[in-house]
Amino acid sequence: MTKLPFRYGRIQDSMLVTNESGQFYFLSIPLFRRFISDPDMLPPNIKNDLISKFFLVEDESMEFALEESAIKLRTKKAFLSTFTELHIIVLTYACNSKCIYCHASSSTDAKEHHMLTMATARRVCEYIMQSPSTTLKIEFQGGEPTLEFNIMMFIVEYITTLNVLYRKNIEYVVCTNLLVFSQEHLEFYKKHSFCISTSLDGPRDIHDTNRTPYNTQSNYSKVLENYQKVCAEYSPDRVSALLTVSKYSLPRLRECVDAYVDHGFRSIFIRLLNPYGLAEKTLGELGYSLEDFLAAYKDVLDYILILNKEGIFIREELASIFLQKILTPFSSGFVDIQSPPGAGISCVVYDTDGGVYPSDEARMLARCGDDSFRLGSVLSDTYQDIFLGEKLQKLIRGNMVETEAHCYGCPYIPYCGIDPVRKYQETKLNVPYQSCKKYSQIITLLFSELKNNPDSEKVFFSWLTGVSYEELCL
Repeated sequence: MTKLPFRYGRIQDSMLVTNESGQFYFLSIPLFRRFISDPDMLPPNIKNDLISKFFLVEDESMEFALEESAIKLRTKKAFLSTFTELHIIVLTYACNSKCIYCHASSSTDAKEHHMLTMATARRVCEYIMQSPSTTLKIEFQGGEPTLEFNIMMFIVEYITTLNVLYRKNIEYVVCTNLLVFSQEHLEFYKKHSFCISTSLDGPRDIHDTNRTPYNTQSNYSKVLENYQKVCAEYSPDRVSALLTVSKYSLPRLRECVDAYVDHGFRSIFIRLLNPYGLAEKTLGELGYSLEDFLAAYKDVLDYILILNKEGIFIREELASIFLQKILTPFSSGFVDIQSPPGAGISCVVYDTDGGVYPSDEARMLARCGDDSFRLGSVLSDTYQDIFLGEKLQKLIRGNMVETEAHCYGCPYIPYCGIDPVRKYQETKLNVPYQSCKKYSQIITLLFSELKNNPDSEKVFFSWLTGVSYEELCL
C-alpha cells in the first residue's frame, strides 16, 4: 500500500487531507497518524474510501491510479484550454452615478470620458475573434456602457458578421447600473440573449449612500423599477447583482440579504471593497479590517444557510466559486481565483484607447496612472506580440499558488488562486496580501460546514445543481 502525494491541515478536531486534483477526506487525529505511519492498519471502510479518492493505492494499481489522477487534474485545469474565453470591452468612462467607492474611476467631466471609437472597436472585435477558445463571453463595461449603446450595437453586429467565418459560440454580458434602460435596450438584450449584471448594495438607505444619484430621484428606486421590467419582459434568470460591502453595509449584511430576497433575486455576491480607483482614496472613510469582513461574512453565510433550509433559495456566489472546486471535478470560471492566474489566460480587457490588459483590475490601475500591467494595444501590436509576449508569461510564472513559498503545504491549493494585480497593489500600499487570508478562512468555514452539518452540504449542492434543498432532503 502506497500513499500518493497529499496536503493536510486541521479543521477543528479532525485533519483534512487533500490531493492535487481537489479530492478531500476528513480523518480523526488518531486515524490520521495511522494513515501516516501504517495505512494498512486503517479500518477497511476508511482505507477503501482513501483508495477511491487516490490518497492510497495498491502497488499493482499504481499506473491506473496515476492515470486517473492525471485526468482529474486536467479537468480541474481545463480553463487553460479555453484561452481568453472572457473578453471585457470598456466602452466609456462616462457614468450617470456617483458611487463613493467607484473602482473604475468613472468621470462626470466630458474631457475625461474617453469613449471607444468605431475604428478602435472594429480592431477590438478582430482581436477577439482570434482567440483559440470556441466559446467567447463578451462583456461590456464602463463607466456606464449603456451611455454608448450605439457602439455596443455596432460591436455585436460586427462580431456576428465575423462569426460567419469563425463559427464560435458567443455569449454577451452588460455590466450596467440599470439607471439607463429603454425598450430598445431590452429588445436588443433579448435578441442577443444578453446576461445583465448590476449592483444592489442592500436596503434603500445603504444603496443610495454608496451609489449616489446625480438628481433627486433615488438610485435604488430606478434600479429596482428597471430590474422588475427585465424580470417581467425578459427573464429573472438573465440578471444578477453584486453587493460591494462598505463600512455602512458591513454591520447590516443580513438586511442586505433580505433586500435581495424581497425583490426576487436568487443569488447575491458579497464582495470585499477593492483598493482601486476612488476606493483607494476613500479606504480610510469606507474601509474596514479584513477580520471585520470575515466575521460579518461568517454571520451572513449562517443566515443565508438558514434561509435556504427554510425553503428560501438564495445562493452566495463567492462561496459557490469555492464549492464548485471542492464538491465537483470542475474549476470555476471566476478569473480571480485560478492557478495559473486567470488574468491574461481566462480574461482579457480592452480599454477605450485600444490598450490591452490581463484583467479588469489591471485597467483600473492604469486609469489611476499605473500602466504596469498593460500588455499592448490593438492599434499597434499584433495578437502574438500581446499574448505570447514576455510580460504576460512573467505574470503567469510569478503568480501560481503551487510555486508560492507562503502557500507551501497548504491543503487549499487545489481550490485557490492569486489575483496578481491585487497582490501588486497591496504590496505597493505596504499591506500584506490579504486575499490569501480571506480565501483560506472562507474555505475553512465551508469545510467546517461540510464536516459538521449534512443539511448545509445539501444546501451547497442545491446551489451547484439547481436541485432544490427540499428534493435533496428526500
